[in-house]
Amino acid sequence: MESLKSPTLMRRRTFLAGASTLLLPLNLSSGTASAAGSDEVLGPLIEGAKKEGRVVGAGNTIQSDAARDAVIVGFKKRYGLPSSYQVDLVLKNLGPLQKQTEEEIIAGQASCDVIYINLGIWAASLAKRGLLEAFDAPEYAGYGTNEQRPGFNNRPFYVSDIGYLASVVWNKEHIQTETFSDWNDLLKPEYDGKISTLSARLVAAWALVYQGMRDEPSIGEAFFKKLATMNTVTVQNTELAVQKVVSGEYPITIGGATRGYAMYKEGATNLAQAFPANGFVPLINPWFALKKSKNPNGAKLLLNYMRSQEGQQIMANYEGRISGRSDIKTDGASFFPDLSKVKQLKVEQVSVPEAEMKKLSDQWTKLFGI
Repeated sequence: MESLKSPTLMRRRTFLAGASTLLLPLNLSSGTASAAGSDEVLGPLIEGAKKEGRVVGAGNTIQSDAARDAVIVGFKKRYGLPSSYQVDLVLKNLGPLQKQTEEEIIAGQASCDVIYINLGIWAASLAKRGLLEAFDAPEYAGYGTNEQRPGFNNRPFYVSDIGYLASVVWNKEHIQTETFSDWNDLLKPEYDGKISTLSARLVAAWALVYQGMRDEPSIGEAFFKKLATMNTVTVQNTELAVQKVVSGEYPITIGGATRGYAMYKEGATNLAQAFPANGFVPLINPWFALKKSKNPNGAKLLLNYMRSQEGQQIMANYEGRISGRSDIKTDGASFFPDLSKVKQLKVEQVSVPEAEMKKLSDQWTKLFGI
């Protein structure tokens, strides 16, 4: 199988600080800052954050510049933080972020306060090792117990939204179809050489997706074996996958995650997205604060804001994220799975032995070559 190396991806994959002026499609009440300031939990955190002067977050959940800027503007306004307060939200792929964070923990000098990712195994491991800040943010109450998705909520360390990687994103100008209602629809001869995928070796969460889909009888290992014979190309991340769909170079991807919706909102109106009814794997998608972070007050405020209705609405509006809250409105219906109709494939995401992850990676590599 062919492998495509990713160039440095746009401005959004660099370290960015501050916020540009942005008009939000949200009702940001002028009274929210004063109300938060008088709250017995949030009030002291706000004062502490003002003294810190900065908070740093990193991960792969916020990918677009517009989403990042909206979060920064809303966060500072909600808590009445001064214009000089610095919010750095860094887009970083999971592998490098995980490696850097673990090394910094050993060295005792973590450069990041808050992390947002789609890999529950690592989040649970950090919590188990006592490396996460125990803060049961007031807004966590909006997530309920989430008993139907074990491991998604791990209070007081984090609650989780519903992340995903696998769906079908395609270029309507190149692929003439109304939808993909079944994963096996992709195996038609006319799609040979037109599909891209992520890799279980390069993207850890994709190994869990592969396992969940493979173990579903209506998809099975046969689907992946056939897909591997169709000149399917491997890309390193969801951003690159959808870029190649937009350009028509590889007009179908099964690893576009939320990037299809985000690029559609940015003007790529040739995109369509479908969630085949025979299943997708909901992924644990937490935000958490590292223990002994440099800016603990700002970190706790950011966690609270990003789990609020306002913070979650920003993520739905700009990134197409599926919230764990029930009070979030969505548009662009085809870019959001109907959870009442699409089968949710369960897979263990917390206590997965390293040997099992390697086995999944090796099995994928045997099929696809990378």
